[in-house]
Amino acid sequence: MRQRRSRTAKSCKRTGWWLREFSGYVAVDEVYDGPFCILSVVDKRVVAGAKTTAAFEVYIEDLKRRGVGVHHLRDVKRFVGAFIKAFPGEVAAIRTAEIDAYLNKLGGKARNKNNARDRIISFFNFMVQKGYLPKGIDHAAKSSTAFCDPRPVITSEEEAVASAEATDIYTPEDMGKILAAAEMDERVTLELKAFSGLRTEELARMWWVLINTKAGYINVTDAVAKVNQRAVPIFENLKRRLAAYSETEKRDKVSKRWGSSNSLYHVWKRVTDKAGLPYKKNAFRNSYISYRLAQTKDINLVAYESGNSPEMIRKYYLDLATPEQAAAWFSL
Repeated sequence: MRQRRSRTAKSCKRTGWWLREFSGYVAVDEVYDGPFCILSVVDKRVVAGAKTTAAFEVYIEDLKRRGVGVHHLRDVKRFVGAFIKAFPGEVAAIRTAEIDAYLNKLGGKARNKNNARDRIISFFNFMVQKGYLPKGIDHAAKSSTAFCDPRPVITSEEEAVASAEATDIYTPEDMGKILAAAEMDERVTLELKAFSGLRTEELARMWWVLINTKAGYINVTDAVAKVNQRAVPIFENLKRRLAAYSETEKRDKVSKRWGSSNSLYHVWKRVTDKAGLPYKKNAFRNSYISYRLAQTKDINLVAYESGNSPEMIRKYYLDLATPEQAAAWFSL
């Protein structure tokens, strides 16, 4: 690094002293060369030659000490773990273009790629905090590109009509058939899913003692919630349905036989097959959010009740259902 302002050996020494004392850098060599002061600078705050594999191990242990949820930790291991396998070398050698190329090759839609990108950015932020990367300089992941799915192009009136129809929710009539086809222990999971909007992971962790029918809400505690702790209202139709179960059945966990999202998926798939309807992934929760939004017209309220962001509600659920459909849904 050349400093024009220092023309003497004395001023060159003084510049090196300022760098050592106040910048956090250590000048390892100071040379007075005619009109220029030449300084060779080494940043001792950064771990030299740090490998992503070692940093990742420290990152995982740090997350465990901070007490992050099991699902958060699972996602980090999934997204960042795969990234580490692709880039097992030095942290500082990774470039933005390489991260973009890696993300572009991932399967799924833009949301899956952006989820991976967010986790990778968090990992790089950690490496900056812990000295694996220099501070004050944007790291490679921060400058990576976010993904967007291409907007569909409508070329006919039929496609225009189809674009206005919600394909990932159930109609009230369909939901009635599904509930009628379910056995008792299957039905209670479907009722809570469809009429409270619990996530599948949350339903698998839900306990009967957290369902307060007298007060009229379900307490989705921090230990149960996937994202945000919240209180979900119990509507009259759900209250009526839950009242049909005996007190003996309302003990321990709600989903006693199926303790994971995957097992609940297979149960619900069998029920929809029995009802003669296709199984739509996330459609029970999507239906709740869509009909609740049609009922209230309150994006912030529905975002809170569903543990989502207002932006997500506005982007994916606005105008998918009518108030009349919502009334029929919450009367089942």
